[in-house]
Amino acid sequence: MVVLAGTPSEREAAELAALCAAGWTGLVCGEVDGAHWRWYADVRGRVELPVLNMTLTVPA
Repeated sequence: MVVLAGTPSEREAAELAALCAAGWTGLVCGEVDGAHWRWYADVRGRVELPVLNMTLTVPA
């Protein structure tokens, strides 16, 4: 698994795409063109997973 803490540069995005094509999994905190899954989280502990039509909330 490759984890990026922010939106990758153009070069980093190309390298990440190559790794993912080779079977790696990429997790990016930020925007990436061509992402298959997009998750949205907020400070209240809510996570939206549109591809699964789900919203989860972590209890406080």
